[in-house]
Amino acid sequence: MEQNLNDKPLSNMQIARYIESLRKEMNFDDEVYGLVKSDLEDGLTQEQTEKYLDKNFNIGQMRVLSEGLHKGILISFTIISSPAIR
Repeated sequence: MEQNLNDKPLSNMQIARYIESLRKEMNFDDEVYGLVKSDLEDGLTQEQTEKYLDKNFNIGQMRVLSEGLHKGILISFTIISSPAIR
């Protein structure tokens, strides 16, 4: 992944390198890589796309989060643990 560029829009070359690095590091369907590429080309930052890549979301959920990011909605997640069921 690109260092120190997480909060800035990426150039086409940087996008291509980032997508390639994702393909090597993570096992997503091509649809996910396409969404990330499209989001980056549309001006979202790498950091913004990582908001949905770091979680175990399905592609539908990723698209909803992507739309929210495009609309400027701040998205954050809290991990909640539930007590063990006995």
